[in-house]
Amino acid sequence: MIASAARAGRPARNEVREQRQQQRVEQGVNSGQINEREAERLKLRQERINQVQQKALSDGELNAREKAHLENMQDRQSRAIHHQKHDEQKKR
Repeated sequence: MIASAARAGRPARNEVREQRQQQRVEQGVNSGQINEREAERLKLRQERINQVQQKALSDGELNAREKAHLENMQDRQSRAIHHQKHDEQKKR
């Protein structure tokens, strides 16, 4: 599904979600809700998700299990972003 959406000229759902999450992190850094160390940790987590996605797409498509695993990883990333933005930690 992700591969077919990308071929059709539309960004895949996962790509759109990743962009939104990246914007949330950047907004958190700009507002002081997320410090640089937290932002770096969140970026590393996203890189790991991207690596898993590339490996899953190595055969040209995602099966249901791979898709579910990636969705779960993105869900956890979203929760981590929310936690970092609302942890009452001030910018250092």
